[in-house]
Amino acid sequence: MSYYSMRKEDFLRKVQSDMDILELFCKIVSKRLFILDDKEFIGEKSALVSNFLPVEQTEKVSLLLNFISYRIFESQAVLDKFKQSLGDSDSFILDLSQLLARLVNRMNRLRMWPDDFWVVDKSLF
Repeated sequence: MSYYSMRKEDFLRKVQSDMDILELFCKIVSKRLFILDDKEFIGEKSALVSNFLPVEQTEKVSLLLNFISYRIFESQAVLDKFKQSLGDSDSFILDLSQLLARLVNRMNRLRMWPDDFWVVDKSLF
């Protein structure tokens, strides 16, 4: 079953069960976005170490992170409940927020996707 077809409660439980992987992924991609310039990001120029994700994969990753953040940040009550389930650690929320902010800034600057691509208001994170 995909993330997109799950009920909200099941979806949030799935995110929690996959959180270690998602958190590591967010950290890695966020660091790469920080290091890469726009041409390296879209594949027009080779990065020193390795190329970033192809644009098609970047779009799929962005869609998934967009959906995850929408579900988590859709209301303060949902966010509070999700944070409570994490215990004392806010690191996933912080890593997700940082990556989304970087992705939104990069995508808006490069005009890669329509203005309505991001469903989460940047001010939420």
